Amino acid sequence: MRQLTNNYFYLIVTSTIIGLLGCKSSSTDVPAYLDIDSVSVVSHSGQGNNIHQITAVQIYANAEYLGLFELPCKVPVLKSGAIKIECYPYVKLNGKNNQWAPYRILKTSDTILNFNPQKHSSYNPTFKFRTETYFRLEEDFSDGNSKLIPIPKLTLGDTMGVEERPFDLSDRFKSANNKVFVAKFENTDTAKYMDIATFDSYFGIPVDGRSIQLEYDINCDLPVQLSLVRTINGVPELVPFLYMNATGKKWKRFYVDISPEIAGFDPGLSIQLVFSINKPSGFINNREILIDNLRLSYLN
Repeated sequence: MRQLTNNYFYLIVTSTIIGLLGCKSSSTDVPAYLDIDSVSVVSHSGQGNNIHQITAVQIYANAEYLGLFELPCKVPVLKSGAIKIECYPYVKLNGKNNQWAPYRILKTSDTILNFNPQKHSSYNPTFKFRTETYFRLEEDFSDGNSKLIPIPKLTLGDTMGVEERPFDLSDRFKSANNKVFVAKFENTDTAKYMDIATFDSYFGIPVDGRSIQLEYDINCDLPVQLSLVRTINGVPELVPFLYMNATGKKWKRFYVDISPEIAGFDPGLSIQLVFSINKPSGFINNREILIDNLRLSYLN
């Protein structure tokens, strides 16, 4: 009986040592590295342009989740040989630095890379729009026309229209003479506010909770309120849902999901998008509100 007990004891000790050695061995595995410096978007007619601000990617290696990484990134990969890499695009929702969201209207970007321990493999994903994406609005003002209008009519002296302005989004997309929408408070302004709306009201927008993606670039020294006019059975209701701080003479891109404002409502509703700006008395800084690259889309 004593001999059996001793043998059992030795068996436990030996198994424990082997287990610890196994753990130690796996922790010293030498990773390879996946380097992603940037991503790009390919667009076709009717989809809008390829300007974007995808700032993170979710990565899988042979279907194993590696994590969500802000760009640029160097990702350790504990695999070797030919590995399938899949990347999913992510954006910052509502202009918030800590609110990441998948940009689902784009397809996954994937490739096969050969990995070796301590070696770096580079990949810059290229994303394309999904074929089932429905584009309700795409406007970059390149034809000199605008789908934005004042509501109600402008105060005497204030102006709105398409003009050429420098465009620079995060040092990646630059143009010295880009056509953009310009709304301007003049010195003669008396109303001290502007409401800028989409010319069209959009019917048939899904109300089942799926993501309804609005994106745009804005440059303004005054805060801007984004709202929608939600009309049900002929009764309009103004619904403010995103407050944007002044951008400090810089272009800033916003990705906004408007589905929480319409999910569960009557499917017969329509929506109209509205940008609202107030001008304080005595405000003497840049009184122009610049808007560009609008896109409203969702998956069918």
